[in-house]
Amino acid sequence: MTWRDTLLDLRDELAETRAQRLRQTQEENTEAERVRGVLNQLVDSLQIPQLLTELNEILLEGKGNLETFISWEGEDEDDEPEKGFNLVSLNEEQEELDEIYMSLTWEENDERTIEVEVGNSEDEGLYLMVNGVSIRHEQAALEQALVVAFREELDL
Repeated sequence: MTWRDTLLDLRDELAETRAQRLRQTQEENTEAERVRGVLNQLVDSLQIPQLLTELNEILLEGKGNLETFISWEGEDEDDEPEKGFNLVSLNEEQEELDEIYMSLTWEENDERTIEVEVGNSEDEGLYLMVNGVSIRHEQAALEQALVVAFREELDL
């Protein structure tokens, strides 16, 4: 086999490998978009931003700080975060997990925080946590967990 023949064979092999990688990347992107859609639907159906906003308005008289972190979005001046929420990008050095993280922080004898995390991981699948505690994907469970988290933050 001549040098040129070897290079032509390698070119064909390279083209096949590149096409396969492209298909795999497209499949992964399609799955990631599907999962992200599911996460957004869960956040919307459970009304997480609204519940945290109400908690802030009623119990903290609006003095708390609401933030939303979305793992697949970076800081971009064109992004329009939800009213009352600041969009912040996560450090890309961490393992890439699709998650939406919302927090309510306030100062009351010390900094207090209530965190709600909705995500998807290979190990756990779809999950919902309040202050690190896994809960059912139901609004009643979320409301109860937020009340418990608030009480725990203030040692009530």
